[in-house]
Amino acid sequence: MGYVNIVFISEVDNMEERYILNGYKFSDEKNYNDAVNEKRGIKYLLDQIDLNDYEKVKKLYCDLCEQEIFRTPVGLDFMRKLRSSLLKNSESDELLPYISVPSETKDDSVKFNKFTERKLNDTVKETKAANKKIRNRLKLSVFVNILLIVAVIVMFIVAYSSSHPNIINYERTIQDKYAKWSEDLKEKENELRQRENALK
Repeated sequence: MGYVNIVFISEVDNMEERYILNGYKFSDEKNYNDAVNEKRGIKYLLDQIDLNDYEKVKKLYCDLCEQEIFRTPVGLDFMRKLRSSLLKNSESDELLPYISVPSETKDDSVKFNKFTERKLNDTVKETKAANKKIRNRLKLSVFVNILLIVAVIVMFIVAYSSSHPNIINYERTIQDKYAKWSEDLKEKENELRQRENALK
């Protein structure tokens, strides 16, 4: 699948004219401040999401469309770029939701903050779930290692106490066999001497 490429151009505000942002001139301070807030929100989203992950970008775009987060030309321009990028990199003729153009500008800073807060909470939940999985795997790994250590200790005990020769008790077993043979030979020598004495 192709990569999603978005370039977000940050323009320096012209100090001679008021309420200009990203090539747009706003009629009043409120609309200008809304656009500034949306620009900050866009920067936050671009920092949080991997633009090469098509599915995540698509989900973000659909969420933004559904909740109509962006209402100023700055935010709507970002949405247009996002949509164009998704359509360009889509492998199918899937339908993407259209971008809603507001009939009037509202103060959506609270709405946007709630949206970003929810996204942040989702990220925290995903991180906690991933950490929990890692902790469970670590516990399982420690448990398996303890079982293996106990199994090795048991094998050493069994091997050491076994009467059959093995790498652990080999020397002791050989010494015991030689000692037994030596005793058997002495007994047979004694028997032979007794027979010889009896014959004499």
